Amino acid sequence: MRKRMILATATAAIALGFATVHAHPLGMGHGGGMGPGGEDGAGMMLPVLLRSAHLSADQQAQVHTVMEGRRQEGRALAAELQAAQTALLDKLFGAGDLKAADVQPELDRLTKARQLLMEHAVGTALAVRKVLTPDQLARAGQVKDRMRALRTEMRQLVEGAEE
Repeated sequence: MRKRMILATATAAIALGFATVHAHPLGMGHGGGMGPGGEDGAGMMLPVLLRSAHLSADQQAQVHTVMEGRRQEGRALAAELQAAQTALLDKLFGAGDLKAADVQPELDRLTKARQLLMEHAVGTALAVRKVLTPDQLARAGQVKDRMRALRTEMRQLVEGAEE
Protein backbone atom coordinates (compact mmCIF):
# COMPACT_ATOMS: atom_id res chain seq x y z
CA MET A 1 0.00 0.00 0.00
CA ARG A 2 2.82 2.41 0.92
CA LYS A 3 4.64 1.67 -2.34
CA ARG A 4 1.43 2.33 -4.29
CA MET A 5 1.00 5.69 -2.56
CA ILE A 6 4.57 6.72 -3.33
CA LEU A 7 4.21 5.53 -6.92
CA ALA A 8 0.94 7.45 -7.32
CA THR A 9 2.49 10.58 -5.80
CA ALA A 10 5.56 10.26 -8.02
CA THR A 11 3.40 9.78 -11.10
CA ALA A 12 1.35 12.84 -10.20
CA ALA A 13 4.50 14.87 -9.63
CA ILE A 14 5.97 13.83 -12.96
CA ALA A 15 2.72 14.75 -14.71
CA LEU A 16 2.71 18.06 -12.84
CA GLY A 17 6.31 18.63 -13.85
CA PHE A 18 5.54 18.02 -17.51
CA ALA A 19 2.43 20.18 -17.32
CA THR A 20 4.27 23.15 -15.83
CA VAL A 21 7.80 22.83 -17.14
CA HIS A 22 6.91 24.82 -20.23
CA ALA A 23 5.27 27.66 -18.34
CA HIS A 24 6.54 30.99 -19.64
CA PRO A 25 5.62 34.31 -18.16
CA LEU A 26 4.49 37.11 -20.40
CA GLY A 27 7.21 38.29 -22.69
CA MET A 28 9.34 35.17 -22.36
CA GLY A 29 9.84 32.01 -24.28
CA HIS A 30 8.28 31.36 -27.62
CA GLY A 31 6.59 34.49 -28.86
CA GLY A 32 6.09 36.21 -25.50
CA GLY A 33 3.16 34.13 -24.26
CA MET A 34 0.81 35.06 -21.48
CA GLY A 35 1.77 32.52 -18.88
CA PRO A 36 1.13 28.95 -18.00
CA GLY A 37 -0.63 27.19 -20.78
CA GLY A 38 -4.04 25.90 -19.97
CA GLU A 39 -7.14 24.75 -21.74
CA ASP A 40 -6.82 27.66 -24.15
CA GLY A 41 -3.05 27.51 -24.48
CA ALA A 42 -2.71 30.92 -22.86
CA GLY A 43 1.05 30.77 -23.24
CA MET A 44 0.69 31.37 -26.95
CA MET A 45 -2.77 32.92 -27.13
CA LEU A 46 -1.99 36.57 -26.35
CA PRO A 47 0.41 37.21 -29.26
CA VAL A 48 -2.02 35.59 -31.71
CA LEU A 49 -4.94 37.59 -30.38
CA LEU A 50 -2.96 40.82 -30.52
CA ARG A 51 -1.94 40.10 -34.09
CA SER A 52 -5.57 39.48 -35.01
CA ALA A 53 -6.56 42.81 -33.43
CA HIS A 54 -4.52 44.73 -36.03
CA LEU A 55 -2.85 47.13 -33.60
CA SER A 56 -1.80 50.57 -34.76
CA ALA A 57 1.86 51.55 -34.46
CA ASP A 58 1.03 53.56 -31.34
CA GLN A 59 -0.79 50.59 -29.79
CA GLN A 60 2.11 48.29 -30.63
CA ALA A 61 4.47 50.66 -28.83
CA GLN A 62 2.15 50.77 -25.80
CA VAL A 63 1.93 46.96 -25.67
CA HIS A 64 5.70 46.72 -25.99
CA THR A 65 6.08 49.11 -23.03
CA VAL A 66 3.70 47.01 -20.92
CA MET A 67 5.52 43.80 -21.80
CA GLU A 68 8.97 45.24 -21.12
CA GLY A 69 7.83 46.69 -17.81
CA ARG A 70 6.62 43.30 -16.59
CA ARG A 71 9.26 41.03 -18.12
CA GLN A 72 11.75 40.97 -15.22
CA GLU A 73 9.10 40.10 -12.62
CA GLY A 74 7.72 37.40 -14.91
CA ARG A 75 11.15 35.84 -15.30
CA ALA A 76 11.66 35.81 -11.55
CA LEU A 77 8.27 34.16 -11.05
CA ALA A 78 9.03 31.55 -13.70
CA ALA A 79 12.38 30.81 -12.05
CA GLU A 80 10.62 30.30 -8.70
CA LEU A 81 8.13 27.95 -10.37
CA GLN A 82 10.97 25.92 -11.85
CA ALA A 83 12.78 25.82 -8.49
CA ALA A 84 9.61 24.65 -6.74
CA GLN A 85 9.12 21.89 -9.32
CA THR A 86 12.71 20.79 -8.92
CA ALA A 87 12.44 20.69 -5.12
CA LEU A 88 9.31 18.55 -5.31
CA LEU A 89 10.81 16.09 -7.77
CA ASP A 90 14.06 15.91 -5.77
CA LYS A 91 12.13 15.03 -2.63
CA LEU A 92 9.92 12.49 -4.40
CA PHE A 93 12.85 10.64 -5.87
CA GLY A 94 15.21 10.96 -2.91
CA ALA A 95 16.18 8.12 -0.63
CA GLY A 96 14.16 7.01 2.35
CA ASP A 97 10.55 6.67 3.36
CA LEU A 98 8.16 9.32 2.15
CA LYS A 99 4.61 10.22 3.06
CA ALA A 100 2.26 12.70 1.46
CA ALA A 101 2.79 15.04 4.42
CA ASP A 102 6.54 15.01 3.74
CA VAL A 103 6.07 16.71 0.38
CA GLN A 104 3.41 19.18 1.52
CA PRO A 105 5.87 22.09 1.91
CA GLU A 106 7.06 21.56 -1.67
CA LEU A 107 3.48 21.30 -2.92
CA ASP A 108 2.61 24.51 -1.09
CA ARG A 109 5.60 26.28 -2.64
CA LEU A 110 4.68 25.02 -6.10
CA THR A 111 1.04 26.04 -5.67
CA LYS A 112 2.05 29.52 -4.55
CA ALA A 113 4.51 29.91 -7.44
CA ARG A 114 1.92 28.87 -10.01
CA GLN A 115 -0.66 31.21 -8.46
CA LEU A 116 1.72 34.18 -8.50
CA LEU A 117 2.75 33.48 -12.07
CA MET A 118 -0.88 33.26 -13.18
CA GLU A 119 -1.75 36.48 -11.35
CA HIS A 120 1.17 38.18 -13.07
CA ALA A 121 0.04 36.92 -16.48
CA VAL A 122 -3.54 38.07 -15.88
CA GLY A 123 -2.32 41.47 -14.69
CA THR A 124 -0.27 41.85 -17.82
CA ALA A 125 -3.17 40.79 -20.03
CA LEU A 126 -5.41 43.32 -18.28
CA ALA A 127 -2.85 46.07 -18.88
CA VAL A 128 -2.60 45.10 -22.56
CA ARG A 129 -6.38 44.93 -22.85
CA LYS A 130 -6.60 48.63 -21.88
CA VAL A 131 -4.71 49.47 -25.08
CA LEU A 132 -7.34 47.84 -27.32
CA THR A 133 -10.46 49.44 -28.69
CA PRO A 134 -13.85 47.74 -28.19
CA ASP A 135 -13.78 46.62 -31.84
CA GLN A 136 -10.32 45.12 -31.41
CA LEU A 137 -11.42 43.32 -28.26
CA ALA A 138 -14.44 41.92 -30.09
CA ARG A 139 -12.25 40.71 -32.98
CA ALA A 140 -9.77 39.11 -30.57
CA GLY A 141 -12.68 37.41 -28.79
CA GLN A 142 -13.95 35.99 -32.07
CA VAL A 143 -10.49 34.66 -32.94
CA LYS A 144 -10.17 33.14 -29.44
CA ASP A 145 -13.54 31.41 -29.80
CA ARG A 146 -12.63 30.07 -33.24
CA MET A 147 -9.25 28.80 -31.99
CA ARG A 148 -10.98 27.08 -29.07
CA ALA A 149 -13.42 25.41 -31.46
CA LEU A 150 -10.57 24.24 -33.70
CA ARG A 151 -8.66 22.85 -30.71
CA THR A 152 -11.78 20.98 -29.57
CA GLU A 153 -12.26 19.60 -33.06
CA MET A 154 -8.63 18.47 -33.22
CA ARG A 155 -8.94 16.77 -29.82
CA GLN A 156 -12.07 14.96 -30.98
CA LEU A 157 -10.31 13.81 -34.16
CA VAL A 158 -7.36 12.45 -32.19
CA GLU A 159 -9.57 10.76 -29.59
CA GLY A 160 -11.68 9.24 -32.37
CA ALA A 161 -8.55 7.89 -34.06
CA GLU A 162 -7.50 6.11 -30.86
CA GLU A 163 -10.67 4.04 -30.65
